[in-house]
Amino acid sequence: MAKIKRRSFIKLGAAGLSAAALSQFMSPLIDAKEKDNRPYVDRVTYRKVNGMPSTCNGCKAGCGIIGYVREGQLMKVGGNPAHPVNKGTLCLVGQAGFYRQYDPERLDKPMARIGQRGQGRWKEITWEEAIAAISEKLAKASGNVVVETRGGGSNEAAARDFVAKFDGTLVSHGSVISAARENALEGMFGVRTDFPDIENTSYILNFGANPFESDQNGVMSIAAITGHKDKGSYAKLVTFDPRLSATAGRSDEWVPVLPGTDAVVALAMANVIMEEGLYDNAFIAKHTNLKVAELKSRLSAYSPASAERISGVDADAIRRIAREYAKADKAVVLTGGGISCQGNGENNERAVRLLPIITGKINRTGCNLLAELPSAGPAVKSLTPDAFAKKLQEGKAKAWVYIVHSADPLYNSPMQSEMARALSDESAVPFIVATDTHVSDTGKYADIILPLATYLEEFGVEASYGPGGATVIGYRQPVVPVKGEAKPFADMLAEVATKAGRKLSFEDSESLAGQQAARFGANADSLAEKGFLHKAASINNAKINVSSIPGFALADEYKTIKLEELLLVTYKPAGFKAGFTENNILLKEIFHQNRAFINTDTAQKLNIKNWDKLALSSPAGKVEAIAVVSPGVQPKTLALAEGCGHEGFGHIEKAERFEGEDSFTKAIWWGNDGSGVNPNKLRVFNLGREAGGAGFALTKVTVEKA
Repeated sequence: MAKIKRRSFIKLGAAGLSAAALSQFMSPLIDAKEKDNRPYVDRVTYRKVNGMPSTCNGCKAGCGIIGYVREGQLMKVGGNPAHPVNKGTLCLVGQAGFYRQYDPERLDKPMARIGQRGQGRWKEITWEEAIAAISEKLAKASGNVVVETRGGGSNEAAARDFVAKFDGTLVSHGSVISAARENALEGMFGVRTDFPDIENTSYILNFGANPFESDQNGVMSIAAITGHKDKGSYAKLVTFDPRLSATAGRSDEWVPVLPGTDAVVALAMANVIMEEGLYDNAFIAKHTNLKVAELKSRLSAYSPASAERISGVDADAIRRIAREYAKADKAVVLTGGGISCQGNGENNERAVRLLPIITGKINRTGCNLLAELPSAGPAVKSLTPDAFAKKLQEGKAKAWVYIVHSADPLYNSPMQSEMARALSDESAVPFIVATDTHVSDTGKYADIILPLATYLEEFGVEASYGPGGATVIGYRQPVVPVKGEAKPFADMLAEVATKAGRKLSFEDSESLAGQQAARFGANADSLAEKGFLHKAASINNAKINVSSIPGFALADEYKTIKLEELLLVTYKPAGFKAGFTENNILLKEIFHQNRAFINTDTAQKLNIKNWDKLALSSPAGKVEAIAVVSPGVQPKTLALAEGCGHEGFGHIEKAERFEGEDSFTKAIWWGNDGSGVNPNKLRVFNLGREAGGAGFALTKVTVEKA
């Protein structure tokens, strides 16, 4: 049954994408209320279906979509074949956006808490009552307002405007993975993001990124990697990752590195490059503040042999990969959460980024391009999610009014039991507002919950990368009417701010989208017609400043690992996007239970076999999970996926059948499998030492049979 449904879903998506790719089915609509004269034909009903260009909000990639609507009913979300980012393709999350819209458990009315926080007892209230209650609290909370948002695009711009008016603090989940990377890049290159020109490269050196499952450039990265075969060209892909991820599994070479030691491997590679004369002397002299003699001297401490003892990576492999990368005419480095989401994340990033600097592989075709995207808005006081969670748990957060937008800090934070205690304390956090499509784990502790419009019901503008590092301005517009009394986030903020006497610069999501379009040098009306604007890349050619050559120090946690202790590696599986997919039945059927992956040799030493129930414990908490014994994890680690084990949301997330508007709700077959566990219950704080980003890799987990 599962296979049939899954195949049907994917096959249907593929058929729809093929149809959408035909130009005669494209829809150049200007307004959602206008009829389309060149319709798409529904392959099931053979009826004409109107199309509306918009932008997906499943992740930060900014893929173009077409929403096909018949008589006010969304029939399909397809890819926009004219869009430079995804060129008509969509990932699972994009295809399943249909069900986010029509989830029978979506909230459609404001609610107020009537029991204790965490009990989940509510009463419906009017919008007038909700706005009045929130604005009354805001009027007395200046300087003590926190807005935590899923981040990105117009919604983050709205949050920035709001916290600026109330002298508050922004907590953006857009910085969870990228905080250390952005901090490191800004210090070295003067930009906060860069673009790896995978499409035109011949060598891909990947430290901790996972584009086939979770990547900021989404399907564009996948298409660029796989496109080399289609073009008859070849680009070798080498992946350093403690887990055999979907990307590692598609690599020419997978190198299982001990978490947190990527920097010492990169420094040893840099040492090989310098010692063997494979560096670009002219580039170093012209474009950097580095001196070759100093580089050689500092890097000499990091031999491949010493790196092997620390990281577990074979010294000969380090030498060979260093030579391959240096000798490749066109090569890129990829970095991701595997190296940046650690206490030494900034240092890991700097060490890896030293490789393209010394080999001159910067701002060249097929290399890393210093192309920066425009920011969502002006700078405001901000904290990363983990940094704020730590302050909250320590009673140091100034959060008299705490607004949580489409985020779930209780689920995602380390020391979850402490986070629940902090959210329960009304003296520490007097007023919590959750704006979401469902009652999330965090939402259960809210005083007021506001029903949130989906990305298919709101206006918005956001900037993302296109091929060659180009800037693509994507436009989001309502494809279907808003469900019930739900509202876009920008509309909510504008209303409560006005009521509190501090009017924002916009009135609703549409006017904000117009502002953002103008800020990015675009026109909202033109964007609405096409769905996007493709602009040339903005390349930064300023001199590269390396204030100090990166080093490496082994974290104390690695020095005292016992046999029964493993380092927790968490990851985001394909089809899961926090704040977007938790209750999506199409995606939950595919991935609904996470299992604990443990190395074959390690399992043998601990007498663990496939499907054994394991008791996992750390200083933060305990969970039970089913074991999967595999050679696809580094021997000193245990891998556990995120996205399962929520205590909020609905029956679908909990794998429970129920009577709903959709007959699918009675066909949930995976109830006996359970809904998995939350790996964050095990996670301890390990904040990035500079940017305060999340540090996932230094949680030691004791593993026993349950």
